Amino acid sequence: MNRSRTSAPRSHATENAGACRWWRIVLWDLLITAAWAVLRTRVCMPPHGTLEHFSAFNAPMPFAARLLAPCLAWPLHASAWLTGRQAYMLIDALGFLAFLSGVRYALRALVPSPMAWLGSLAIPLMLAPAIFIAAEYPTIFFPYDMTSIAFIAWGLGFALRRKAAALVMLLPFATLNRETAILLPVAWILLWWDRLPAAAFVKTTAMVSLAYVIPRMLALYLTRDHPNSYGSSLPLIEKGQWIIDENIGWLMNPANVALWCALLGFVPLLLMALHRHLPAVSKRLIPVLAFQLAALFFCGRIDESRIYAEWIVIAGVILAPAVATACAAPLALDPHLSAEPRAGLGEAAAFVAKYALALMFVAAAAVYVTLHLLYTC
Repeated sequence: MNRSRTSAPRSHATENAGACRWWRIVLWDLLITAAWAVLRTRVCMPPHGTLEHFSAFNAPMPFAARLLAPCLAWPLHASAWLTGRQAYMLIDALGFLAFLSGVRYALRALVPSPMAWLGSLAIPLMLAPAIFIAAEYPTIFFPYDMTSIAFIAWGLGFALRRKAAALVMLLPFATLNRETAILLPVAWILLWWDRLPAAAFVKTTAMVSLAYVIPRMLALYLTRDHPNSYGSSLPLIEKGQWIIDENIGWLMNPANVALWCALLGFVPLLLMALHRHLPAVSKRLIPVLAFQLAALFFCGRIDESRIYAEWIVIAGVILAPAVATACAAPLALDPHLSAEPRAGLGEAAAFVAKYALALMFVAAAAVYVTLHLLYTC
Protein backbone atom coordinates (compact mmCIF):
# COMPACT_ATOMS: atom_id res chain seq x y z
CA MET A 1 0.00 0.00 0.00
CA ASN A 2 2.71 2.44 0.97
CA ARG A 3 4.72 1.37 -2.04
CA SER A 4 1.89 2.28 -4.42
CA ARG A 5 1.43 5.65 -2.75
CA THR A 6 5.08 6.57 -3.14
CA SER A 7 5.32 5.38 -6.73
CA ALA A 8 2.74 7.84 -8.10
CA PRO A 9 4.68 11.04 -7.30
CA ARG A 10 7.84 9.54 -8.80
CA SER A 11 5.97 8.68 -12.00
CA HIS A 12 4.51 12.17 -12.12
CA ALA A 13 7.96 13.69 -11.61
CA THR A 14 9.36 11.55 -14.40
CA GLU A 15 6.62 12.71 -16.77
CA ASN A 16 7.28 16.34 -15.85
CA ALA A 17 11.02 15.88 -16.43
CA GLY A 18 10.34 14.31 -19.83
CA ALA A 19 8.02 17.17 -20.81
CA CYS A 20 10.61 19.70 -19.66
CA ARG A 21 13.31 18.05 -21.75
CA TRP A 22 10.97 17.98 -24.74
CA TRP A 23 10.23 21.70 -24.50
CA ARG A 24 13.92 22.52 -24.06
CA ILE A 25 14.73 20.63 -27.24
CA VAL A 26 11.97 22.41 -29.18
CA LEU A 27 13.10 25.83 -27.99
CA TRP A 28 16.71 24.97 -28.74
CA ASP A 29 15.82 23.83 -32.25
CA LEU A 30 13.86 27.01 -32.88
CA LEU A 31 16.79 29.15 -31.69
CA ILE A 32 19.30 27.32 -33.90
CA THR A 33 16.92 27.49 -36.87
CA ALA A 34 16.44 31.23 -36.38
CA ALA A 35 20.21 31.76 -36.28
CA TRP A 36 20.65 29.60 -39.38
CA ALA A 37 17.92 31.49 -41.24
CA VAL A 38 19.56 34.83 -40.47
CA LEU A 39 22.91 33.53 -41.72
CA ARG A 40 21.28 32.29 -44.91
CA THR A 41 19.65 35.65 -45.60
CA ARG A 42 22.88 37.56 -44.91
CA VAL A 43 25.43 35.29 -46.59
CA CYS A 44 23.70 32.96 -49.08
CA MET A 45 21.91 35.40 -51.33
CA PRO A 46 20.17 33.73 -54.29
CA PRO A 47 21.65 34.67 -57.69
CA HIS A 48 19.52 37.21 -59.51
CA GLY A 49 16.52 35.60 -61.18
CA THR A 50 17.02 32.15 -59.63
CA LEU A 51 13.94 32.11 -57.41
CA GLU A 52 11.84 33.75 -60.12
CA HIS A 53 12.69 30.90 -62.50
CA PHE A 54 11.69 28.34 -59.88
CA SER A 55 8.40 30.13 -59.18
CA ALA A 56 7.58 30.26 -62.89
CA PHE A 57 8.54 26.57 -63.31
CA ASN A 58 10.87 27.47 -66.20
CA ALA A 59 14.26 26.76 -64.62
CA PRO A 60 16.74 24.84 -66.82
CA MET A 61 17.61 21.20 -66.23
CA PRO A 62 18.58 19.62 -63.89
CA PHE A 63 17.03 22.25 -61.60
CA ALA A 64 13.63 22.10 -63.29
CA ALA A 65 12.99 18.54 -62.08
CA ARG A 66 13.35 19.62 -58.45
CA LEU A 67 9.68 20.47 -58.16
CA LEU A 68 8.78 20.17 -54.48
CA ALA A 69 9.99 23.56 -53.21
CA PRO A 70 8.34 25.55 -56.06
CA CYS A 71 5.09 23.62 -55.54
CA LEU A 72 5.15 24.46 -51.82
CA ALA A 73 6.07 28.11 -52.37
CA TRP A 74 3.62 28.80 -55.19
CA PRO A 75 0.40 28.96 -53.07
CA LEU A 76 2.12 31.15 -50.46
CA HIS A 77 3.30 33.55 -53.13
CA ALA A 78 0.12 33.44 -55.25
CA SER A 79 -2.08 34.23 -52.25
CA ALA A 80 0.06 37.31 -51.53
CA TRP A 81 0.72 36.13 -47.97
CA LEU A 82 4.45 36.24 -48.66
CA THR A 83 6.72 37.43 -51.41
CA GLY A 84 8.39 34.73 -53.49
CA ARG A 85 11.69 35.21 -51.67
CA GLN A 86 10.01 35.09 -48.25
CA ALA A 87 8.18 31.90 -49.20
CA TYR A 88 11.41 30.17 -50.18
CA MET A 89 13.18 31.40 -47.07
CA LEU A 90 10.35 30.01 -44.95
CA ILE A 91 10.59 26.63 -46.69
CA ASP A 92 14.36 26.69 -46.17
CA ALA A 93 13.99 27.42 -42.44
CA LEU A 94 11.32 24.75 -41.95
CA GLY A 95 13.53 22.30 -43.81
CA PHE A 96 16.41 23.03 -41.46
CA LEU A 97 14.10 22.63 -38.46
CA ALA A 98 12.97 19.24 -39.79
CA PHE A 99 16.60 18.33 -40.38
CA LEU A 100 17.51 18.89 -36.72
CA SER A 101 14.79 16.52 -35.51
CA GLY A 102 15.52 14.07 -38.33
CA VAL A 103 19.22 13.79 -37.58
CA ARG A 104 18.41 13.11 -33.92
CA TYR A 105 15.94 10.46 -35.02
CA ALA A 106 18.61 8.78 -37.16
CA LEU A 107 21.27 9.02 -34.46
CA ARG A 108 19.00 7.53 -31.77
CA ALA A 109 19.05 4.29 -33.77
CA LEU A 110 22.78 4.11 -33.01
CA VAL A 111 23.67 6.08 -29.88
CA PRO A 112 21.93 7.16 -26.63
CA SER A 113 19.74 10.26 -26.63
CA PRO A 114 22.35 12.63 -25.09
CA MET A 115 24.83 11.69 -27.82
CA ALA A 116 22.10 12.11 -30.45
CA TRP A 117 21.38 15.59 -29.12
CA LEU A 118 25.08 16.51 -29.28
CA GLY A 119 25.21 15.10 -32.79
CA SER A 120 22.37 17.36 -33.87
CA LEU A 121 24.61 20.27 -32.87
CA ALA A 122 27.86 18.91 -34.31
CA ILE A 123 26.58 17.93 -37.76
CA PRO A 124 25.26 21.46 -38.59
CA LEU A 125 28.73 22.75 -37.64
CA MET A 126 30.27 20.22 -40.04
CA LEU A 127 27.90 21.57 -42.69
CA ALA A 128 28.98 25.19 -42.21
CA PRO A 129 31.93 25.11 -44.68
CA ALA A 130 29.80 23.35 -47.30
CA ILE A 131 27.08 25.99 -47.06
CA PHE A 132 29.05 29.18 -46.45
CA ILE A 133 32.37 28.66 -48.29
CA ALA A 134 32.86 28.65 -52.04
CA ALA A 135 36.01 28.08 -54.07
CA GLU A 136 35.51 30.19 -57.18
CA TYR A 137 32.12 31.87 -56.96
CA PRO A 138 29.77 33.24 -54.28
CA THR A 139 27.94 30.87 -51.99
CA ILE A 140 24.61 29.87 -53.48
CA PHE A 141 21.14 29.54 -52.02
CA PHE A 142 18.81 27.03 -53.64
CA PRO A 143 15.33 26.52 -52.18
CA TYR A 144 15.63 22.73 -51.95
CA ASP A 145 18.95 22.55 -50.06
CA MET A 146 17.68 22.32 -46.48
CA THR A 147 14.64 20.18 -47.28
CA SER A 148 17.04 17.79 -49.02
CA ILE A 149 19.13 17.16 -45.90
CA ALA A 150 15.93 16.83 -43.84
CA PHE A 151 14.68 14.06 -46.14
CA ILE A 152 18.08 12.34 -46.01
CA ALA A 153 18.17 12.43 -42.20
CA TRP A 154 14.63 11.10 -41.74
CA GLY A 155 15.02 8.52 -44.50
CA LEU A 156 18.25 7.24 -42.99
CA GLY A 157 16.49 6.96 -39.64
CA PHE A 158 13.74 4.87 -41.25
CA ALA A 159 16.29 2.66 -43.04
CA LEU A 160 18.28 2.05 -39.84
CA ARG A 161 15.08 0.98 -38.08
CA ARG A 162 14.02 -1.24 -41.02
CA LYS A 163 10.85 0.81 -41.55
CA ALA A 164 10.32 0.15 -45.24
CA ALA A 165 6.74 1.48 -45.32
CA ALA A 166 7.76 4.83 -43.82
CA LEU A 167 10.68 5.07 -46.25
CA VAL A 168 8.38 4.34 -49.19
CA MET A 169 6.04 7.15 -48.08
CA LEU A 170 8.93 9.60 -47.68
CA LEU A 171 10.78 8.86 -50.93
CA PRO A 172 8.34 10.40 -53.47
CA PHE A 173 8.56 13.77 -51.72
CA ALA A 174 12.34 13.49 -51.28
CA THR A 175 12.76 12.55 -54.96
CA LEU A 176 10.62 15.43 -56.22
CA ASN A 177 12.75 17.69 -54.03
CA ARG A 178 16.12 16.50 -55.36
CA GLU A 179 17.44 13.47 -57.20
CA THR A 180 20.02 12.79 -54.45
CA ALA A 181 17.22 10.92 -52.69
CA ILE A 182 18.61 7.90 -54.55
CA LEU A 183 21.06 7.60 -51.65
CA LEU A 184 18.23 6.29 -49.45
CA PRO A 185 17.46 3.18 -51.56
CA VAL A 186 21.22 2.56 -51.75
CA ALA A 187 21.45 2.75 -47.95
CA TRP A 188 18.48 0.39 -47.59
CA ILE A 189 20.12 -2.20 -49.85
CA LEU A 190 23.48 -2.01 -48.07
CA LEU A 191 21.87 -2.37 -44.65
CA TRP A 192 19.51 -5.26 -45.32
CA TRP A 193 20.56 -7.22 -48.44
CA ASP A 194 21.92 -10.12 -46.39
CA ARG A 195 19.87 -9.89 -43.20
CA LEU A 196 16.24 -9.89 -44.33
CA PRO A 197 14.61 -13.09 -45.61
CA ALA A 198 15.13 -13.24 -49.37
CA ALA A 199 11.46 -12.75 -50.27
CA ALA A 200 11.05 -9.87 -47.81
CA PHE A 201 14.20 -8.16 -49.08
CA VAL A 202 13.15 -8.41 -52.73
CA LYS A 203 9.66 -7.10 -51.92
CA THR A 204 10.76 -4.17 -49.76
CA THR A 205 13.64 -3.23 -52.06
CA ALA A 206 11.30 -3.21 -55.06
CA MET A 207 8.87 -0.93 -53.17
CA VAL A 208 11.65 1.40 -52.05
CA SER A 209 13.17 1.53 -55.53
CA LEU A 210 9.84 2.23 -57.23
CA ALA A 211 9.13 4.97 -54.68
CA TYR A 212 12.19 6.70 -56.13
CA VAL A 213 11.98 5.71 -59.80
CA ILE A 214 8.31 6.58 -60.46
CA PRO A 215 8.43 10.17 -59.09
CA ARG A 216 11.79 10.72 -60.78
CA MET A 217 10.48 9.57 -64.16
CA LEU A 218 7.37 11.72 -63.69
CA ALA A 219 9.47 14.80 -62.89
CA LEU A 220 11.70 14.22 -65.91
CA TYR A 221 8.66 13.76 -68.16
CA LEU A 222 6.99 16.96 -66.94
CA THR A 223 10.19 18.96 -67.51
CA ARG A 224 11.34 17.23 -70.72
CA ASP A 225 11.13 20.45 -72.79
CA HIS A 226 13.28 22.55 -70.46
CA PRO A 227 16.72 23.60 -71.72
CA ASN A 228 19.83 21.99 -70.22
CA SER A 229 22.06 24.38 -68.31
CA TYR A 230 25.13 22.26 -69.08
CA GLY A 231 24.98 23.21 -72.75
CA SER A 232 24.70 19.54 -73.69
CA SER A 233 22.05 16.84 -73.69
CA LEU A 234 24.43 14.67 -71.64
CA PRO A 235 24.69 15.73 -67.96
CA LEU A 236 28.30 14.51 -67.86
CA ILE A 237 29.49 17.28 -70.21
CA GLU A 238 29.67 21.00 -69.55
CA LYS A 239 30.74 23.50 -72.22
CA GLY A 240 32.17 20.79 -74.44
CA GLN A 241 34.31 19.11 -71.80
CA TRP A 242 33.87 16.10 -69.54
CA ILE A 243 32.97 17.36 -66.06
CA ILE A 244 35.15 14.70 -64.42
CA ASP A 245 38.20 15.97 -66.30
CA GLU A 246 37.61 19.47 -64.94
CA ASN A 247 37.22 18.06 -61.43
CA ILE A 248 40.42 16.02 -61.64
CA GLY A 249 42.25 19.05 -63.00
CA TRP A 250 40.98 21.16 -60.10
CA LEU A 251 42.34 18.63 -57.58
CA MET A 252 45.79 18.77 -59.17
CA ASN A 253 46.35 21.97 -57.19
CA PRO A 254 47.49 20.99 -53.65
CA ALA A 255 45.74 24.02 -52.17
CA ASN A 256 42.46 22.81 -53.64
CA VAL A 257 42.93 19.41 -51.98
CA ALA A 258 43.06 21.14 -48.58
CA LEU A 259 40.05 23.27 -49.48
CA TRP A 260 38.16 20.20 -50.68
CA CYS A 261 38.76 18.51 -47.32
CA ALA A 262 37.16 21.53 -45.62
CA LEU A 263 34.20 21.47 -48.02
CA LEU A 264 33.72 17.81 -47.07
CA GLY A 265 33.35 18.85 -43.43
CA PHE A 266 36.80 17.35 -42.66
CA VAL A 267 35.08 13.96 -42.85
CA PRO A 268 38.04 12.20 -44.57
CA LEU A 269 40.28 13.08 -41.61
CA LEU A 270 37.63 12.02 -39.11
CA LEU A 271 37.09 8.71 -40.90
CA MET A 272 40.81 7.91 -40.74
CA ALA A 273 41.05 8.91 -37.08
CA LEU A 274 37.95 7.00 -35.97
CA HIS A 275 37.96 4.05 -38.37
CA ARG A 276 38.96 1.48 -35.74
CA HIS A 277 36.00 2.55 -33.59
CA LEU A 278 33.39 2.20 -36.35
CA PRO A 279 30.79 -0.49 -35.65
CA ALA A 280 29.71 -2.88 -38.39
CA VAL A 281 26.58 -0.88 -39.22
CA SER A 282 28.64 2.25 -39.92
CA LYS A 283 31.04 0.33 -42.13
CA ARG A 284 28.07 -0.97 -44.12
CA LEU A 285 27.06 2.59 -44.98
CA ILE A 286 30.49 3.90 -46.00
CA PRO A 287 29.92 2.76 -49.64
CA VAL A 288 27.02 5.23 -49.76
CA LEU A 289 29.57 8.01 -49.29
CA ALA A 290 31.80 6.55 -52.01
CA PHE A 291 28.83 6.16 -54.37
CA GLN A 292 27.77 9.79 -54.00
CA LEU A 293 31.31 11.12 -54.28
CA ALA A 294 31.90 9.14 -57.48
CA ALA A 295 28.63 10.45 -58.92
CA LEU A 296 29.59 14.02 -58.06
CA PHE A 297 32.92 13.61 -59.84
CA PHE A 298 31.12 12.63 -63.04
CA CYS A 299 28.20 15.08 -63.03
CA GLY A 300 28.88 17.80 -60.44
CA ARG A 301 31.36 20.61 -59.88
CA ILE A 302 33.35 19.47 -56.86
CA ASP A 303 34.44 23.04 -56.13
CA GLU A 304 30.79 23.97 -55.59
CA SER A 305 30.55 23.72 -51.82
CA ARG A 306 26.80 23.24 -51.36
CA ILE A 307 26.65 19.88 -53.17
CA TYR A 308 28.15 18.12 -50.14
CA ALA A 309 25.36 18.79 -47.66
CA GLU A 310 23.69 15.35 -47.93
CA TRP A 311 27.10 13.65 -47.98
CA ILE A 312 28.11 15.30 -44.71
CA VAL A 313 24.82 14.41 -43.01
CA ILE A 314 25.23 10.72 -43.87
CA ALA A 315 28.89 10.84 -42.81
CA GLY A 316 27.92 12.45 -39.49
CA VAL A 317 25.45 9.65 -38.75
CA ILE A 318 28.08 7.06 -39.70
CA LEU A 319 30.72 8.65 -37.45
CA ALA A 320 28.52 9.18 -34.38
CA PRO A 321 28.86 5.61 -33.01
CA ALA A 322 32.65 5.79 -33.48
CA VAL A 323 32.77 9.04 -31.52
CA ALA A 324 30.70 7.44 -28.76
CA THR A 325 32.98 4.40 -28.61
CA ALA A 326 36.13 6.57 -28.62
CA CYS A 327 34.67 8.51 -25.68
CA ALA A 328 33.90 5.24 -23.83
CA ALA A 329 30.17 5.90 -24.14
CA PRO A 330 27.79 2.98 -24.77
CA LEU A 331 26.04 2.41 -28.08
CA ALA A 332 22.27 2.05 -28.32
CA LEU A 333 21.82 0.14 -31.57
CA ASP A 334 18.31 -0.54 -32.81
CA PRO A 335 17.58 -4.27 -32.25
CA HIS A 336 17.17 -4.85 -35.99
CA LEU A 337 20.79 -3.83 -36.56
CA SER A 338 22.03 -6.78 -34.51
CA ALA A 339 20.57 -9.35 -36.90
CA GLU A 340 23.01 -11.89 -38.32
CA PRO A 341 23.38 -12.52 -42.09
CA ARG A 342 21.07 -15.12 -43.57
CA ALA A 343 22.31 -18.68 -43.69
CA GLY A 344 24.84 -19.06 -46.47
CA LEU A 345 25.53 -15.33 -46.86
CA GLY A 346 28.12 -14.89 -44.13
CA GLU A 347 31.08 -15.20 -46.50
CA ALA A 348 29.43 -12.94 -49.09
CA ALA A 349 28.76 -10.31 -46.43
CA ALA A 350 32.39 -10.46 -45.30
CA PHE A 351 33.55 -10.12 -48.92
CA VAL A 352 31.35 -7.06 -49.52
CA ALA A 353 32.50 -5.47 -46.26
CA LYS A 354 36.14 -5.96 -47.22
CA TYR A 355 36.14 -5.12 -50.92
CA ALA A 356 33.10 -2.90 -51.60
CA LEU A 357 35.07 0.33 -51.73
CA ALA A 358 37.78 -1.14 -53.94
CA LEU A 359 35.17 -2.55 -56.33
CA MET A 360 33.42 0.81 -56.54
CA PHE A 361 36.71 2.52 -57.36
CA VAL A 362 37.42 -0.03 -60.10
CA ALA A 363 33.90 0.46 -61.51
CA ALA A 364 34.29 4.26 -61.54
CA ALA A 365 37.67 3.96 -63.25
CA ALA A 366 36.19 1.60 -65.85
CA VAL A 367 33.36 4.06 -66.58
CA TYR A 368 35.90 6.88 -66.92
CA VAL A 369 38.02 4.96 -69.40
CA THR A 370 34.96 3.81 -71.36
CA LEU A 371 33.63 7.34 -71.72
CA HIS A 372 36.94 8.55 -73.13
CA LEU A 373 37.41 5.58 -75.47
CA LEU A 374 33.88 5.37 -76.90
CA TYR A 375 32.59 8.94 -76.78
CA THR A 376 33.94 12.33 -77.69
CA CYS A 377 32.66 15.60 -76.29
